[in-house]
Formats: sequence, structure tokens, C-alpha cells
Amino acid sequence: MVALLAALFVGCAACGGNSPQPVKPTPRPDAGVAVATGGGSAQPVSDALTERDCDALLAHVMQVSVAERPADQQIDASEQAKIQADARSQFQTECRGFARATYDCAMAANATAAIEACR
Repeated sequence: MVALLAALFVGCAACGGNSPQPVKPTPRPDAGVAVATGGGSAQPVSDALTERDCDALLAHVMQVSVAERPADQQIDASEQAKIQADARSQFQTECRGFARATYDCAMAANATAAIEACR
């Protein structure tokens, strides 16, 4: 996940700085659980990631990556937006193949190393 942004945002995943220790969040306990509907029959919850999910994950990866950069290597919002726009198409393709548990883990992660550990 981070590798794609790192390729566009040189050194992003390895910046270090004063980032917190990575914490690997646990997957959502209800992933893939059937949910009762009004008709009394249970329908499985879809684990398929949407375009919106993948856009949110890309934004989260960018936010975490930028937060880890040293103060003298920060980039402004317009540069971040350009990097996200350049990465979006390829990231969407990669992201759509992720399991919901991987997505949930990455969205809860607070460091790029923790995001990568979700895979």
C-alpha cells in the first residue's frame, strides 16, 4: 500500500522522524458476519471494497506518511493532492483486491510500518 505512494513520494515510507511506534490494529470482529434484514433472512455483509473505501484509504496512507516526515521535508496540501491524484488509478486497482480486514487494519493504523503489516 505504502510502496505505491513511496514511489511517487520518494522516501515517504522510510522517513522516520518522530513517528510513534507502529501498532498493528486487529481486524474488525464482525467481518463477513451475516446481518438480519426485515424479512427475517440473513444476508452476508459484503466485504468488497468500494471506490469510496479506496479513496479514503489512499487519503489515510498519505496523511500517515506525511505525519512521519521530518519538519524540513513536509509537503503542502496541493502537493499532497497531486501525489494522490497521480497514484489514484493504480491504487484503486490494488486496493480493490484487499480483504475488508486488511482495509480495516490499515485504516486504524497510525504508522506506515503498521499499514504495511496489515497486508
